[in-house]
Amino acid sequence: MGLTALTEHDGTPLYFDLHGEPQGDTTGYFESYAIATLRAMKGSFTSPFSGSHGWY
Repeated sequence: MGLTALTEHDGTPLYFDLHGEPQGDTTGYFESYAIATLRAMKGSFTSPFSGSHGWY
C-alpha cells in the first residue's frame, strides 16, 4: 500500500498519529509510524505490512 499526501491548514499546529494494524491480528497490536504536532506535512508512505492504516 502506498500513500502520498500534503496537508496544510490555517497555520494552527495539528496533532496527528499515522498508524497501522496488521491484517488478521487479534492482539490489539498497532504500530505508529509518525506522531507529531505540525503546521504542515508533505511526504509519502509505503506500509510494511497488509492491514488497516490511517491517522487521526
